[in-house]
Amino acid sequence: MSVKPYRIIAGVLTMTLIGCASAPKTTYQPPCFDTVDEARTLGSAIFHDGFNERVNYWLNVERQTPKFRFGLAYDGFDETQYCPNGGYPIVIIYDDEFGHHKEERVMKTAQMVLKNMIRQSEKES
Repeated sequence: MSVKPYRIIAGVLTMTLIGCASAPKTTYQPPCFDTVDEARTLGSAIFHDGFNERVNYWLNVERQTPKFRFGLAYDGFDETQYCPNGGYPIVIIYDDEFGHHKEERVMKTAQMVLKNMIRQSEKES
């Protein structure tokens, strides 16, 4: 029994699409900080101060069943990709568990929350 070439191609394309669809999405988030330690300290503090909960709240997601899982990355990647003029960014990483929301709306909301939490942190210092 031989396998038809088009079935192999269809199988490879299907697996590729599934892999792409399940990959977390990442979008740049300004501002850029002077040191990676500054980005790490602030990013970690914001994350632990309820970043996920605040974004899900503004997206009107029920508290019992959050649909978005967010992360804040500040190291381990090429920062010039995000801060071409130098500096170290905080990058928002998220995964839409059910794929029901538009990426643009989610990222705008997450960016708004991050900017507000950075401002709040600056006022407290």
